[in-house]
Amino acid sequence: MVLDLHYTGYPPLIGLGLAIAALVAAIRGKVRLARNLLVASSISIIVAWIIYEIPFLFLDYSLLEVYRNTSPGLPWWLRLAAAWATSGGSLFLFATMVSASTLFLLLRRGDEEPPQLLITGLPLLIIGGLIPAYLLGAFDPLGREAVSGAGLNPLLKSFWMYPHPLTTFSGYALLAAASLALLVGYQRRGHMIFEVGWALLTIGILVGGYWSYETFGWGGYWAWDPVENGQLMVWLAATLYPHLAIALPRLRRPVLLFIISTVFLSMFITRTGLSPLHSFGAPGLGALILLGYTIGFFVLSLYVLSRESFIEEVKGALKRRNPYHVGMLIASAALGIAALFVFSSLFLPSILVALGQSVNVPQMSSGIAFYHPVLYPILIVLLASLPLALLGDKLGWRGSIALLITTSIVSTLAGVAALLGKIVLAPLTPITTNALMAFGLPWAAVAAATALVDAGRRLVSGLRGLVNRMFGIDLLHLGMALTALGVLLSGTYSFNDFYFYEYAVKPGEPVILPGGIKLSLVDYSYSISDSVVDIYTGYVGRYTTYFLAWEGLMALTLDLADILRAYEEGKKIIENNVTIQRLTELARKGVIELDENVTSETVIEGSIIQRNFAANTTIWLPFIGGKASLIIKPKTVRLTITPQFDRQGALVATNVGAWLKAEKLTIEPIASPIESTNISGVHNLFELRLSKPAKLELGNVSITLYGASIVSADLMERPGRGRISLINNTLTIENAYLSLNATIEVNGLRIRVPSSLPRGVSVYMYLSQNPDPYVKALMESDVYDVLTNEKRLTSILSTPECLAVNNCFGYIDGPRLVPETAWLELDLRIDWNGQSVTIPVKIRFEAYGEVQGIHGLVPVVVHPIIGLDEMYIVVYPPTLTAPIPGAKNTFHELLVYYLSETFKTLPPEKKLALAAIMAAGYYSDILRNMGPQQRPFMLEQVLLELYLAAEKFNPENSTIVREGIQVKVKIVPGVVLVWLGPTIMALSAIYTLVARILYARFLKARPQVVEETAGAQ
Repeated sequence: MVLDLHYTGYPPLIGLGLAIAALVAAIRGKVRLARNLLVASSISIIVAWIIYEIPFLFLDYSLLEVYRNTSPGLPWWLRLAAAWATSGGSLFLFATMVSASTLFLLLRRGDEEPPQLLITGLPLLIIGGLIPAYLLGAFDPLGREAVSGAGLNPLLKSFWMYPHPLTTFSGYALLAAASLALLVGYQRRGHMIFEVGWALLTIGILVGGYWSYETFGWGGYWAWDPVENGQLMVWLAATLYPHLAIALPRLRRPVLLFIISTVFLSMFITRTGLSPLHSFGAPGLGALILLGYTIGFFVLSLYVLSRESFIEEVKGALKRRNPYHVGMLIASAALGIAALFVFSSLFLPSILVALGQSVNVPQMSSGIAFYHPVLYPILIVLLASLPLALLGDKLGWRGSIALLITTSIVSTLAGVAALLGKIVLAPLTPITTNALMAFGLPWAAVAAATALVDAGRRLVSGLRGLVNRMFGIDLLHLGMALTALGVLLSGTYSFNDFYFYEYAVKPGEPVILPGGIKLSLVDYSYSISDSVVDIYTGYVGRYTTYFLAWEGLMALTLDLADILRAYEEGKKIIENNVTIQRLTELARKGVIELDENVTSETVIEGSIIQRNFAANTTIWLPFIGGKASLIIKPKTVRLTITPQFDRQGALVATNVGAWLKAEKLTIEPIASPIESTNISGVHNLFELRLSKPAKLELGNVSITLYGASIVSADLMERPGRGRISLINNTLTIENAYLSLNATIEVNGLRIRVPSSLPRGVSVYMYLSQNPDPYVKALMESDVYDVLTNEKRLTSILSTPECLAVNNCFGYIDGPRLVPETAWLELDLRIDWNGQSVTIPVKIRFEAYGEVQGIHGLVPVVVHPIIGLDEMYIVVYPPTLTAPIPGAKNTFHELLVYYLSETFKTLPPEKKLALAAIMAAGYYSDILRNMGPQQRPFMLEQVLLELYLAAEKFNPENSTIVREGIQVKVKIVPGVVLVWLGPTIMALSAIYTLVARILYARFLKARPQVVEETAGAQ
């Protein structure tokens, strides 16, 4: 059987085969052979990764992931990053970094054989990354020709594509490999890899938060998203290990296995539907393998834990009552509870998702409500443990307890003051949140001071203190305390939108922001890329955007386009039919003037029926002898043309009717079944039923009467004042209205009423008398010929091939290649404290992002630093509506500009198709929540308005000139500490590693002394 792989899939397949062989050899006890096979596997996988980057760099679309994630306009350095932007590619990266760690662990001096457990576990990690990578399509061929790529996710076209994924997945790989090494006693190199992995993961979490803060435009750096929580879970478990190594050393082994379990769980979460921001889709077999690894290592961790004397270990730890060990024990307990809590909050939903269940994991506001009540107290406990661990040996129990009691009192007073409203840290935030902030800040400040004091204490000892790894550990804890300070100060400000101020900044009209900062718009310009992307090949008939666009175009075909075709048909009929022309002229005038003082008398045969709708009575009034005289003094004849609509509101015909208004109408003699009486009441109606037509000569108008409905105009217009009488077998109605069933002849024109005009004539007459702004705008558009030509319009929606498959559902014959990006470039000037800085801002719109349903607009965030705070400024393009009276939908101007430029090279059919696709993508969030009956007509309206807006758009008359650009501004206090703290933590971990090496080599410290202090983070 030949594997359906791209050529880049074969080199890692060799590495995978060697890893499997190494695993088999290790299980069979052939350690040396297993080692050699594993080294060969690691080298081949690293080489395979280099080969894997080649098609990304040179845009070889024969690899499916290259097609999906690159384009000609993507810079070369981002093409390389696209290799790990994919689901399978990131797992391949993980396997590559495990392979690099494997070489570092196995290529040691000497010829000693590695432990069998290590040589068994490392290939398992490689296999656990590579097999899911294959199953998730990392090496699938495209299988067809492509002239351009589909483009990288707009949010991923960023410098941060390097530090965040690289550090996160490298951190996962190094921590997993290091955990195995430490598990079997590879202390020195194991600790080195562990500390680098911990530092990388810390940087990855920091950069991920910063990327979110800069990208999404709401100011948040943490949303309790499941993928964020997965990283936090791994970090907590990894941070627990060095603390536990000192406090409860016999529990290190189960914790190391637990770390590996969290790594695979975190990678599984990224490949499921748990996260709306980071997920790649529903879990397939590849993702289930990751979950299987999670379960396997977690069960193994529990098994090893059951084999350890856990109770005895805790009892032994409690006997060591010096502040340092107590502080480490408290920190270990807090970190352990936090890690297990976050793990369980993700592990159980992951199991349910794997079983096909729909799960809502707490995130955003619900995440705050779920995680904060548990993790906030744990944070306070961690901060409280720092003075014991770092200064306990100097302060002793008295000093330590005094410091903790003092801090508790200050924190409590601050919290109570906040509850009473005496301290307001965040005015728009609930008072309980203010109290939590106020209570936590003293603890964080004392923890930071403690770390600084201990670091200073070591510095005074000179060079020996600098190279002592404990100095690095002091800095690490300082970074943790600063991070806590930053989160407490900035968290509610960054998360909540109601701290935003909104402004419209027009050219030459600066606005004053909070803090007295002046913001001005100096200049603006639009541009569009020369590079193109394929929005057709990988999307048509597959993506929600295409299905929605198809639905909108079908609605247009069956609705407005059908009306326009009827309009054109009716226009031609009227132009060629003199009778209908004259009828429409009469109908527009409405009233046919009669000769003055006309009276008509004629003999009628039949009967008259009186109906009283209020009393629900019917009285039959036959003519005596079957005949009666009808005497009428008319005033006017009015023609009516009334549109007739079906239940869906579509115009199906026009009814032509006629009303005769008479000063007085008399019918005699009538055989009345009741005594002569006056008849009054607005609900009375008389139906004149004739057995043979009667002729009415009204001067210039001749009427052949077949029947009529008669009411009193006075009773209709002035209830209670009209007069209807039935006296001496004579019915008299003054000021009567007759709805005629007749043939009317006037000026040589015969009109049969009531009757219906053809639908086309009806539509033409209706739209002529009731001008529709949409129709008027479309008549002036170059798409009008497409809409009125059924063949041209349906050609967009179907082909013989797709009709044979699925009735063409989701098929749109749109443009294959379109410009990749449009930009709005702004020059903003910020004046503050006597300084003036011009900031170039480039807002971009990625067309394929709209097609992918993730939206193509990427707003720009500018955040100048003000001390420890930041001014968070989000810049958006202006919005506009179509140039149609009553247009309801708004679009950002960058999308409209993009379409207006793209339209210049497209025929009308392609323009309409592209507008439909972009409209569906732009409004996809709203459309998905609409009912199937409302959605098509919403889509129809949106695509027409977007099309017309783009067709008429002129960049020189931009909305920016009239209304300005839209900016949202808020101050985020203390957020600089959120970036500074983790940076110090990561750098101090590397410093600690270097200090370990220097301390051992240059200061000649005994190895056992080094190992006793290893990993105390």
